[in-house]
Amino acid sequence: MVEEHQKTRQLLGNISDTVGYTLENEAYKFLPMLLEHDFGIILNTDIKRQYVMDNKGKSLEVNIFAEGEQNGQTIVIIGESKSRLSKNNVDRFIRKRLKRYEGMFPKIFPVVVGHITSSADVEDYIKEKDIAVYYSYQFR
Repeated sequence: MVEEHQKTRQLLGNISDTVGYTLENEAYKFLPMLLEHDFGIILNTDIKRQYVMDNKGKSLEVNIFAEGEQNGQTIVIIGESKSRLSKNNVDRFIRKRLKRYEGMFPKIFPVVVGHITSSADVEDYIKEKDIAVYYSYQFR
């Protein structure tokens, strides 16, 4: 029974990874246009998933990473994708990614992408934290 439970958990994890990667891949295609339209950001690199050295010397995986310019200032896009965006996801993103890259780049422009939020007030919460938010239905 325990072995079957472990197999089920592994299969669900694989499905979750596939959904997450699919969302990220769509974001890579459409975020350049959306960021330019909404925030005047021109990307100098492709958006990609990669490992980036943090301010503690540790290499961390970043779901959405690119370099660009906004109003003549160099910026770095650091983003996270989650199927269901929640306040906890946002707080974890701030703590485990954004805080870990403070001082590493001239300016960080944070972005989150998802399919839906976990409650009606999550989008406002994200915006209060000065994080750009996009949904999969905008990727068309």
